[in-house]
Amino acid sequence: MSGSDRWARAIDSALADLQALRMHDATRELSWIAAGAPWYLALFGRDALLTAYEALITGPEPAVDVLDALARFQGVDDDPRTGEAPGKILHELRTGHSGVFGLAPWTPYYGSVDATPLFVVVLAAAYRWGAAVDRVRSLLPAARRAVSWCRATAADDRHGGLTCRSDTGLRNQGWKDHAEAMVHADATLARGPIAVIEAQAYHWRALTDLAVLETATDAGWRSRRPTPATCCGPASSTGPTPTSSPTACWQPICTQAGVSAP
Repeated sequence: MSGSDRWARAIDSALADLQALRMHDATRELSWIAAGAPWYLALFGRDALLTAYEALITGPEPAVDVLDALARFQGVDDDPRTGEAPGKILHELRTGHSGVFGLAPWTPYYGSVDATPLFVVVLAAAYRWGAAVDRVRSLLPAARRAVSWCRATAADDRHGGLTCRSDTGLRNQGWKDHAEAMVHADATLARGPIAVIEAQAYHWRALTDLAVLETATDAGWRSRRPTPATCCGPASSTGPTPTSSPTACWQPICTQAGVSAP
């Protein structure tokens, strides 16, 4: 067997494995990639988004399908029981005979700090990999709501970080979500709020990517984007006021993204 034949077989096997994890709702209107078989045949926000991102080389459609499914269950209200908040992307949706943490089946649980910014990152990546512009535009409102959640959450932290804070469900809400996953050097458990570093990177990238998406799709971003005066406080020679969140001002974000300010 030649090297090219082995490579082709490896790709075919990987595609078959990925297809085996595709799930649908009862109407088959929504489609997503499950986190794993047999115990994680469910919609996990972080897992589905990262898998879709890494599989973009096969085409953007699976990623956009995942985004559609997650947008359908995006948070609308504040519910401490499920962790729901406006704009937040779910962590887990169980569709079998029982839900997660005692919730009813098909009840989303939102205990994740990183799925929400990742939603925007994957949408921008799907656009760059050739996703249909009309599908990208249809998901922009969900992306804006996701960024709004990120900005509001970061504004509650004195360092401007996305932090894990929950009285119910998962204590740790990054990818290492076991209750004993976050420890200090002396092995004592870390207590919340906890700001995992990767979530901060996803947040920065989400702000950058949304600015790029708004411009690339000509979605009228200039009329909606906050100005430095409205999001950073009074202008001064030293920049934003000390009381403003460091993530509140989009001016440096737009500069980094190559987007000129209005």
